[in-house]
Amino acid sequence: MASATVHEPRVAGFLPEGTEGEKVARLMKAEEQQLQHVFKLIESGQHRQAAQYFIDEVAVGPGAWEAFPEQLRSVLVANAPTFLDESRDDRPIDVDDLRTSPVPLLISVGTESPELEILAAKELVRLLPAARVETLDGAGHIPHRTHPDLYAAMLTSFINGSPSPTDRTPGRSPHEPKASTVPISPTSSPATSWW
Repeated sequence: MASATVHEPRVAGFLPEGTEGEKVARLMKAEEQQLQHVFKLIESGQHRQAAQYFIDEVAVGPGAWEAFPEQLRSVLVANAPTFLDESRDDRPIDVDDLRTSPVPLLISVGTESPELEILAAKELVRLLPAARVETLDGAGHIPHRTHPDLYAAMLTSFINGSPSPTDRTPGRSPHEPKASTVPISPTSSPATSWW
């Protein structure tokens, strides 16, 4: 493997300590309740209802489901059983493995992402200071759908070892972490990845 990337990693296994940890725990509990509803819908064969609830109530926001093209909605419905299987995989991210890996790591987060995902990314950055960090202005939890050109440019520049398309700092090394912090949107809601 030549490089690795993660956009808004799951929190399991590296909760921050102190106040942030308590906040993350509260957000995770709220997310778990929402996800249990999604899981019950999937288990009962109501895949379309599960996908719509997930998009509107957990990941993106009210009305997003109707704004998605039918082709995308069909993919989400078809992937519902896979999402359930992946969600049951509770193996934590092995931070020690990542810390000692010679493989360059990119951690990305959107400025409009759910608060839980932003906090998880910030904690992983704290634990892995050698990782390259990218903040996608205006993007949320699904930048590959909402900002595909910017997301692809960011991934391509990382893979090629080029300067970041989102970082306008002259002379910054492509693998040097950004100094800026990831902003937290007060209107964000917790989410996880569906696709």
